[in-house]
Amino acid sequence: MCILGDIPLRDRVLKDVKRATREDAPAPAPAVCAVGKLEYSYAMDGAALTISVNVKSLRRSASGVIHGQIHLCFGEVVFPGRGWDDFVVAFLVAWLRAVIGLWRSAHERERVRFFDGPYWAELSTSRAAQGSVEVVLVADQSGVPVTQHLEIVEVSQLGRNALSVGRELLSVCANEGWNDSDLEDLAEQVTVLSNFVEEPVQ
Repeated sequence: MCILGDIPLRDRVLKDVKRATREDAPAPAPAVCAVGKLEYSYAMDGAALTISVNVKSLRRSASGVIHGQIHLCFGEVVFPGRGWDDFVVAFLVAWLRAVIGLWRSAHERERVRFFDGPYWAELSTSRAAQGSVEVVLVADQSGVPVTQHLEIVEVSQLGRNALSVGRELLSVCANEGWNDSDLEDLAEQVTVLSNFVEEPVQ
């Protein structure tokens, strides 16, 4: 582990990404992450990021907040941890907004926090390759932000995965008869993101 902003680690990752995208370099194996009924896997020139939601764990509190198990996966890396329980819909809304902001180039950096612990993801436009995003997973340890993992991914891969998870979660919640402002926000972000992900190639 290293302190957030550790330049040597950042440079090593950037060099690895550039080396992996050379024509003579073998393509990375696809990363697979599966929990419950949801499984998302993408093999990209860079790393593959997946969001995993355990739909069997979803429940709605008396106040209407939807809880469930959710985490991020980079291959074998699971963050914050397998079985992590959080505000699933609220986190996905924040995640989709961040991805949309980066895709639109409206922002160069986004931060998405988990709600039930001192964990967050820093997403920023990467200088490694056009259309790529640097994702840094961070944990607060006694007031000190500590990097748990760093990867370079394609913003299009982030978008496809986020769109798939968002649509699946909306479907599950609709089947349960759940509806609230967070789900309305999620539906809105899914619609906006779909315009980027499903835009015809010119």
